[in-house]
Amino acid sequence: MIKTMRIYFAHPIRGRTGEPDEMEHNCRLAKAYASFTRSYLGPGYDIYCPADHDEMPQIAWANRTFATDHILTADLAIVKRCQILIAGCWTPSDGVAGEIDFAHNHDIPVYAFTAIDSLRMICDTLRKTYG
Repeated sequence: MIKTMRIYFAHPIRGRTGEPDEMEHNCRLAKAYASFTRSYLGPGYDIYCPADHDEMPQIAWANRTFATDHILTADLAIVKRCQILIAGCWTPSDGVAGEIDFAHNHDIPVYAFTAIDSLRMICDTLRKTYG
């Protein structure tokens, strides 16, 4: 039986401006990076990317059903269930910074990247370290 390593794929959503176009761009980029990571790592890794599940939280946030803190609290509960956090840091993000701090405080290894080359290096390191 293959043991699955669960990875939380932290990424910016609102970015610098919180404008809808920037949020859409950040989520599209996160989905593409997460897809690359899944393909590159192959089986044995379960990658949770918030952008893959972002439609409902964004609607609830826009309608003021959820506050940002509610969404981040749920995200941190998911981080806690993971063995590794990969952080997309292509633009400043308080949410990603909070997820990184949380992971450090819970002894969850953190790997940060800004572009595809550094993400590829992280994937190589994970394959080498965790199999």
